[in-house]
Amino acid sequence: MVAAMKKIIISIMFCMMILSSCTNKGISTNNLNGNKKNKIHIVMIGKGYENLFWERVKEGATNAAETYGIDFDFEAPKKDTAIDEQLSLLEAAIEEHVDAICISGLDDQKCIPYYDKAKEEKIPIIVFESRTDYDGVTSTCATDNYEAASLVAEKMADSIISGEIAIITHSNLNNSGKDRRDGFKYKILNEFKQITIVDIQYCEGNSEKAENIARNIFQEYPNLKGIFGTNESAMIGILSAMKGLERKDVVVAGFDSGTEQINAVCEESELGFIAQDPINMGYIAVETAIKAVSGSEILELINVNYEWVDSNNIGEDKIKEMIYE
Repeated sequence: MVAAMKKIIISIMFCMMILSSCTNKGISTNNLNGNKKNKIHIVMIGKGYENLFWERVKEGATNAAETYGIDFDFEAPKKDTAIDEQLSLLEAAIEEHVDAICISGLDDQKCIPYYDKAKEEKIPIIVFESRTDYDGVTSTCATDNYEAASLVAEKMADSIISGEIAIITHSNLNNSGKDRRDGFKYKILNEFKQITIVDIQYCEGNSEKAENIARNIFQEYPNLKGIFGTNESAMIGILSAMKGLERKDVVVAGFDSGTEQINAVCEESELGFIAQDPINMGYIAVETAIKAVSGSEILELINVNYEWVDSNNIGEDKIKEMIYE
């Protein structure tokens, strides 16, 4: 009985020491692993700075870093087509031996050798926003892009009933682009036979390129009924082309948020868009990285909430928390 009580007292004292250390100094790798680092250092690597989505992700991630008292850096290439620049950032983080890396890869296949290296160095990799085909990552924190795009397909099909439509995708190299393309495409092909997808193009995350693509599609398919843009950049281009060509007869639907899409939905020139939850995504990704470093149990896949936004719900409080201008 006395021995048992001693064990309980020792356990309580140990837990109090850990809690005190975390509260006063932030969670440290010295607390967790016995090394000489003062605090956990986590690097988050986004896809770019061109879309406000990444600023909101950074905001959520920074909130998590401040809550847990860790060292945190957010990095990204200047443009979301700069694959080599992003790979250099990933390589530098690995060589620095940071405690964990959160990344949304621009080119999933090109990231894999670096993921292998991180695994060798025992650095947890948390993939966020876009899933990876690599089996060795620690956890994935993302919107179910395939499912969300399927919902967009349903909304568009309900609106146009029949006719020709097109897709402008932001990337065919990362899985957010491919999953959104495929989720939309296969929903249409399998369930809405009266609708024909006449073209699928890729804008490489560039709104000007998306506008040129949209203009060409409008000219080639004068009877086009609808276009789906798979991210903010794609939709900025599509909406600009529609305005320039005065194509008010085309139903458009998108992904992400931004001033242009919010205004278009309010004006009912856009059917709607999928709003992700970037602040929550950033927070959860960093929190999961911290848990991975500490040896806590984590989920291999964390699906982050999304919402369909249209003129009926854009003013709701929960939607306002997710969209950005």
